[in-house]
Amino acid sequence: MSNCEESSRPPKERSCFRVCDWHSDLFQWEVSDWHRCLLAPGAQGEPRPRAAECVTAQHGLQHRTVRCLQKLNRTMVASEICEHFAPQPPTEQACLIPCPRDCVVSEFSPWSTCREGCGKKLQHRTRVAIASPLYGGLQCPNLTESRACEAPVSCPLGKEEYSFSLK
Repeated sequence: MSNCEESSRPPKERSCFRVCDWHSDLFQWEVSDWHRCLLAPGAQGEPRPRAAECVTAQHGLQHRTVRCLQKLNRTMVASEICEHFAPQPPTEQACLIPCPRDCVVSEFSPWSTCREGCGKKLQHRTRVAIASPLYGGLQCPNLTESRACEAPVSCPLGKEEYSFSLK
């Protein structure tokens, strides 16, 4: 006589799927395109190298989705079925990310001349972006600067000059 409850007795049988060689025509691995290359995480506690220390590229990792599909109705099935016929394709791989490149700008042009006359005048100078930032490099700084002309001459009453600029 057993001291165990009959209701908690595990089943003696279970259904299973037996893979046969002819099943290879029914199932296949489906892989997505590789996702974007992301910087590989550094070892624990190890600081990430700064962009200035980067020489040509940094190590990264990219992932993709791998699924075992039944060809007939394209439903997902257990990976073990496809593994019976072919090893599972890798879901991640090493990749290289080019070093970040900061924006490069020219020198400023000389300050514009201050016009004659009374009232507060502004002078300007500009520069151009020679190279746009790439791969997470620093954005471009301001390309124009303005400043008040030195020693503005005050206008006689009612003779103020006005200047307008489009923004």
